[in-house]
Amino acid sequence: MLGIPMPVVMFAPSRCVAVAFLLRQTRLGAYIYAIGDNPYGARVTGIPTRPIIVLQYVLAAMIGCAAGLILAASVNSMPTRIFNSTLIYDVILVVVLGGIGLSGGRGGVINVVIGTLLIGTMLNGMTIMDVSYSGRTSSRACCC
Repeated sequence: MLGIPMPVVMFAPSRCVAVAFLLRQTRLGAYIYAIGDNPYGARVTGIPTRPIIVLQYVLAAMIGCAAGLILAASVNSMPTRIFNSTLIYDVILVVVLGGIGLSGGRGGVINVVIGTLLIGTMLNGMTIMDVSYSGRTSSRACCC
């Protein structure tokens, strides 16, 4: 649609806007940031940390499930053997490039979107220039 891949069209409005609203405009979002910054300090101030942490895991699982369904629908298949996958490194790269603190308490949805766009643009450019980004040597490389 308008040159934008359909998974992006399906994911952006429904998930990103909802999560951005949740984090920036609700009390629960403020609690999530407080727990990410200092869980012990948040517990002392009266924030129910354990239920909110469980809720974070549930929300992350729901978003991951939706992303998996969108991926499976877009490619009409799904690899089930991902024991040697390096996707976690891609996720960490996008998060760090977006400026999200790995210790928690900082960041936002727009930062992750910006990091994703940066990495996507870089990988697209490397594909167009036929540069291998897997870390392995190319079959065309000369080993003289």
